[in-house]
Amino acid sequence: MKIQVVIGSVREGRTAVKVARWIQKSIESYDFSTVEVELVDLNEWDLPFFAGSHPPLTGIYDQPKQPAWTDTVAQGDAFLLISTEYNHGSSHALKTELDYLGNEWTGKPAA
Repeated sequence: MKIQVVIGSVREGRTAVKVARWIQKSIESYDFSTVEVELVDLNEWDLPFFAGSHPPLTGIYDQPKQPAWTDTVAQGDAFLLISTEYNHGSSHALKTELDYLGNEWTGKPAA
């Protein structure tokens, strides 16, 4: 099982990286030989706001970074989403990341 810990903040000086690393170390401290933890930093992806011609649930991806993002998310079996709170909601980076894909999230637990 691969758990992807998604760092959903892209601001300079963000605390989300520290939290994600702590979660990674905590999970890896248990003797789970079948669990892999991967940090996915949205700051490294730099996804622009979604402006595709097709809704993501169609699986027709026409944005330049969608194929690579699809491959990354498809490898995850479960997700831990680390986000800051902006105006009582998640960060724009996290919202964009979630909106870019459709079926790759289906049936996978996220917290």
